[in-house]
Amino acid sequence: MSKFTTKSNAIASQNENGVGHKLLIGFAAALALVAMSACSNMNNQEQRALSGGALGAAAGGAVGLLTGSWVTGAVIGGAGGAAAGALTSDKQVKLD
Repeated sequence: MSKFTTKSNAIASQNENGVGHKLLIGFAAALALVAMSACSNMNNQEQRALSGGALGAAAGGAVGLLTGSWVTGAVIGGAGGAAAGALTSDKQVKLD
């Protein structure tokens, strides 16, 4: 029975070492690279929606990290940033 306990402690310590977080960060980085590679054919509104979503997700993740759940914060921030970027017209943004 003690072997089972030490094995479960070893598994728990592997998860605490951030194996899952490293995988999640790698997946997010790969997804970001794929998303950014398709930016050349976007119009201004689509580019604002993408950049607003990325900035909102980063800000929401940072706030969520401080308050409890960074995933929830990133999702809410990303959705809000993408909506704000998509709803902003060219006339509201001075591109001179």
